[in-house]
Amino acid sequence: SSGINAEWPLRPGENINRWLDDNASFKLCNVKSVVQYDIAIETSTKSWSGTDSSIFITLRGSDGTTAEHELDNRGINDFQKGHTSKFVINDKDVGSLSCIVLRIYGRDGFRAQTVTVVNQVRKTTSSTDVYEWLDDNGSLELCDLRQATEYSLALTTSTKGWAGTDSGIYVILKGSNGNTKEHKLDTISHNDFRKGNTDTYVFYDQSIGSLDCILFRINGKDGWLVDTITVEIGYYEYSTANRSNVWLDGYKTIKFCNLKVEY
Repeated sequence: SSGINAEWPLRPGENINRWLDDNASFKLCNVKSVVQYDIAIETSTKSWSGTDSSIFITLRGSDGTTAEHELDNRGINDFQKGHTSKFVINDKDVGSLSCIVLRIYGRDGFRAQTVTVVNQVRKTTSSTDVYEWLDDNGSLELCDLRQATEYSLALTTSTKGWAGTDSGIYVILKGSNGNTKEHKLDTISHNDFRKGNTDTYVFYDQSIGSLDCILFRINGKDGWLVDTITVEIGYYEYSTANRSNVWLDGYKTIKFCNLKVEY
C-alpha cells in the first residue's frame, strides 16, 4: 500500500480501516467521545414470543440520537422465549435518555417484556415495559422510561448428591419498599445449577429499598439444593446460607429472610 497524508471527520464507533505506512501521517478530526451502553432485553414468556428475525436499536436523548445498531451475539441464539439477551454498543453520549426505538427485520414476530439501557459513563439505568408485538419489518418507539436498579445474584449449589437441577429456577426479591417481579435465572448456552458450582445472574427492576427476603420457585420435579446465596444491590451485599438443607422441588417455593448485610 502507499502512504497517505490526509485528514477526515471520524464518526463515533467508526472503524478507521486505512493504512498508515511509508513515513506518512493522517489526522482524525472532530473526534467525539464514545460511551458504552449495556442493553438487556427480556423476551416475554407468551407463546411464540421469541424470534429469529434481526432486531435493531436506536437511542434518543436530550443531546441527540445514536446510530441504529443491530443486536446480535454471534454464535448465540438471542431472543429466546423467557430469556434475557444482553448486548453492548458504543456510540455518542445522548445525554438523558428519552426514548428507545426497536426495529425488526423479518416476519418472525418478537414480543419483548422489558428493555433496559445502562449508560456506563453517566452510570444511569433506564428501563421500560413492552406491551406490543414487533413484527412485519415494523418498529416500536418506547418512551415511558423509568429509573431501574441493578441486582446481582451469586448462587452456589450444594455438593450433596443430586443437588443440581435441570428444572427452571425463578426468583423474587422482597424489600422494604416493594418487590421485584419474578425473574427466570438462566444463562443461555450454559448448564446452570450444577452440583458445587456458583452461578451469577444480573437483572434490572424497580428499587425495592433494603432487601428483606429472597423467594425461589422451581418449575419442574428435578429438585435443587442451594448452599449459599449472595445478592448485591448498590453498595450493599446481602447473604445467607441454607443451613437447614431445605430442598426446592415439586413446583414449590422457598423463602430466605435471615439475611446478613454488609456495606
